[in-house]
Amino acid sequence: MEDMEKNYSNERRAGMSLGEQIKYWLTHRRGKVFWASVLLSVLFILGSIVEKGSTSNILGELTIEPGQIVLMTVQLFAIIDPVGVLPIYLMYEQDLQSAQKTKLARTVATAMFAILLLFVFLGPLILDALHVTLYSFMLGGGVILMVLAIDMLGEGPRTKTLDAAEAAVVPIASPLLVGPGTLATIMVFVGTRPLIDVLISAIIVTFLVALTLIFSSSIAKVMGRNGLRAASRLFGIVIAAMAAQLIHDALLGWGILHA
Repeated sequence: MEDMEKNYSNERRAGMSLGEQIKYWLTHRRGKVFWASVLLSVLFILGSIVEKGSTSNILGELTIEPGQIVLMTVQLFAIIDPVGVLPIYLMYEQDLQSAQKTKLARTVATAMFAILLLFVFLGPLILDALHVTLYSFMLGGGVILMVLAIDMLGEGPRTKTLDAAEAAVVPIASPLLVGPGTLATIMVFVGTRPLIDVLISAIIVTFLVALTLIFSSSIAKVMGRNGLRAASRLFGIVIAAMAAQLIHDALLGWGILHA
């Protein structure tokens, strides 16, 4: 019987599109996706260290700066804004049992972590392929973040309807949690900060988002609807300040402004 179900599952997966395959692995094989992401991170760091060559460069790649990690973590958490997503998330999990709610939170966190790593590893390659300088991307990213901040300070996209089929991956993990603003910020971090610091920050942010989702019902009861809205708008102010800084740094880099 189990063999028949397994064969049926394999046949069903064989007919899936690439997007459906990705959703399947992020939803039903999240443990393998998580450990594959961790292994990929380790291999990528080792490859980067070998490429640097000299002892001083290797030590520089392995040097962890706690202050920078904390700053990047706060910025990423504000941009991802899990508190702002809670109203939609709660709509989806309200009919689930306790164990199912935990499973949903883990699925969202795994999908988010995999997407963050994809941005970390492919971000520089995308810039090179498009012949875009870091300062150009900082300006574009700053504009995107400013629009996102204004959106969050209004009613914003938090009223999007749910895709009931695979809501854990789409739209919760992306684009509600990991969207264009997160992509822009991650790519700027990769271009300006040590890779290991960016990866540690991504891991911490994923853990914090997972905790936020796991305890979403308790958070919603404590904060109330108005509290959730106020927190989301507070994050919007933080993101607006970050956007202004990115635009300022890009103009400095081009020589349009002078310090």
